[in-house]
Amino acid sequence: GTHGDQGIGSYSFIIDQYTSSFNKYYHNYSLRPYLNSQLQQVVPTDTVNCDYVYIQGLSGVKTKFYMPNVDFLKANGNVAINKAELILQVDPNTLDNDYQPPSRLALVAFDSLENQVLISDYYEDQGGVYFGGIWDATKKQYYFNIAHHLQDLLNNEKEDHGLVLVAVGGGVNAHRVVFGGGKSTSPYKMRLKVAYTKLN
Repeated sequence: GTHGDQGIGSYSFIIDQYTSSFNKYYHNYSLRPYLNSQLQQVVPTDTVNCDYVYIQGLSGVKTKFYMPNVDFLKANGNVAINKAELILQVDPNTLDNDYQPPSRLALVAFDSLENQVLISDYYEDQGGVYFGGIWDATKKQYYFNIAHHLQDLLNNEKEDHGLVLVAVGGGVNAHRVVFGGGKSTSPYKMRLKVAYTKLN
């Protein structure tokens, strides 16, 4: 029936797997001085060396970085990369119960058009045993094996347009992690450990 100009009745709003949905996230970085006052990761730039770098889910920050000095490995001739391990040591002073580290991080590269692309090492295994990216709660670190990617760069088969670290599952949780950045004197800064063979 009706009551004046307003309809009165019963309405069913069906919510199932076909219902459209969306998420909206808001991040307040006012208490994070390296994010807020210095705008080190909030404003995209390729020229900033950060004391700290941050990764957070729910449309939070991610970390883009370069390996600009890897060419020194072939300064005296070509080399074969036996192992290249990117080690991401978490600053334990940043760990708390409110925001746990992501159980896994993803590492992808950028192409010349700023599209994200998978690196060669990803295809070695997709379970994380070789490639890595899994949180090690004992050592408080992540690692990635990127030997193929580094070899591709040294062989000039690929160009270095940067790599980016993101939280896997960041669309459904707010887990976050903090590492020492490129200009940090902290023992927790990111590092690359390489084993190689000189070729004749």
